[in-house]
Amino acid sequence: MSLELNAKMPYMRFNWAMHSARTGRLSWEERGIFDAVRCELWAVVGCRMPLAHLCRLLRIEEASEDARRIQGLIALGLLTVDAEGVVGEPVQVAEFAAAVELGKINAANGKKGGRPPKLGPDHRSEF
Repeated sequence: MSLELNAKMPYMRFNWAMHSARTGRLSWEERGIFDAVRCELWAVVGCRMPLAHLCRLLRIEEASEDARRIQGLIALGLLTVDAEGVVGEPVQVAEFAAAVELGKINAANGKKGGRPPKLGPDHRSEF
């Protein structure tokens, strides 16, 4: 799997209430790892990467307590891993796909000239 850097969307929408509801049952350590994982995943197009690569980026050794915490996040369904060992965070993957789609719509609208100017209060109808 080749990883392409996400250079077009450096920021993402963040719903604090949803994040708090999803992470409220986690320990502080698990929550920190979850947030670090989300940061690394957002850095690549599609917000998915091989779990082994993610652990290398986060400097998490295979048999460490942090590796067990990541497995706990997977067991809770906060992270997913497919048959090829590619990890993703479902909410973030959906947010990325929606942002890409919105970008396409905005680009198409921009090619048409963008939003038409609003008519001012001095505009009078020709009728």
